[in-house]
Amino acid sequence: QVSYRLPLTTFIRALRLSTEEYGAMWLAFSHDTKQNLTLIQDGPDPLAATLDVLKRKLQLHVVEVIGVEAIVACCLQRDQPCLMHCRMHAGMLAVWLRSPVPDLPDCLLYCCQRALQEL
Repeated sequence: QVSYRLPLTTFIRALRLSTEEYGAMWLAFSHDTKQNLTLIQDGPDPLAATLDVLKRKLQLHVVEVIGVEAIVACCLQRDQPCLMHCRMHAGMLAVWLRSPVPDLPDCLLYCCQRALQEL
């Protein structure tokens, strides 16, 4: 018997949505978590720099950026979506993740923390 552990990041894929689709899904999902993450302070736009790292390392899709806020989407395989709302606040990135999958928001939050720490 062979066993091999694969990280969650192996299965995360970008979920391309419109802002309207994102909004409808956000309201329908009941499992969530909130946390402050470290902003990447390199360059003139910390939000863009932080989102770029998360896009590159975790294959997240940035649906829309409005000022100091962003909405982001991904899925685990094809039918397990996770949505993230980000807002710059007091030098941090306040994130709120929602999904229909009970443990996915916490797991994805952990992946985001690691991606930002491993720079």
